[in-house]
Amino acid sequence: MILKNILLFVLILFLLEVKLQLLLQVLHLKEVLPHQRRNVHHQNLMLRKKLVSSNRGISVVSGTGRTFSGKQSLEAPEEFVGQLKFKPGSRVLEDLEKAIKENNEEWLTSFLDIGGLSTVLRELEIRLKKGQMNNLDKLISYHSVKVIHQIMQQEQGFRAILQKDNAFGIISLGLSSDHVKLQALVPLLLAAVACISTQGHAEVVDAMGYYQKQKNE
Repeated sequence: MILKNILLFVLILFLLEVKLQLLLQVLHLKEVLPHQRRNVHHQNLMLRKKLVSSNRGISVVSGTGRTFSGKQSLEAPEEFVGQLKFKPGSRVLEDLEKAIKENNEEWLTSFLDIGGLSTVLRELEIRLKKGQMNNLDKLISYHSVKVIHQIMQQEQGFRAILQKDNAFGIISLGLSSDHVKLQALVPLLLAAVACISTQGHAEVVDAMGYYQKQKNE
């Protein structure tokens, strides 16, 4: 218990170092007004969907500059979840992060309802529990945490993560990764959660206990 509190104290010191206001700005944990959300969604949708005719049919050029062959790119929540279950990859996770950011609350609700968060957490856990991670595993882990970070930006997403059993315990395993960006993102996220709510504080304390058990510390 003492060690848990020490680890939590270190996280809070880290938070004070980077300033709470800056942290909340980075995480964007604030509500977007409905009319702003609709405008942003419409603008992004128009940019994302550029249909280009080709001899083979139609290709969809995504806002990331990557072209996906076939009739359409991943857009619906169920398409992202299906792809993550079939063949997870860093590009799919990058596009999922942008889709969550660009779409409205109904889109995120649908994603959560069909088990999207559970799928992301499962893929993250599988990789972080590997003895040796290759570069692809590290990229998938990093972008999985970024997706979770994006989900947290909306109130319903933050509640969903708090209610998900051991979500922060799984995320905490990234503390031992040698991926520099993942190492930086995980403590930032945990420190923010610990300071935002009482439940979040309790979840992070539990996560530190889980981390100790997994790493035999």
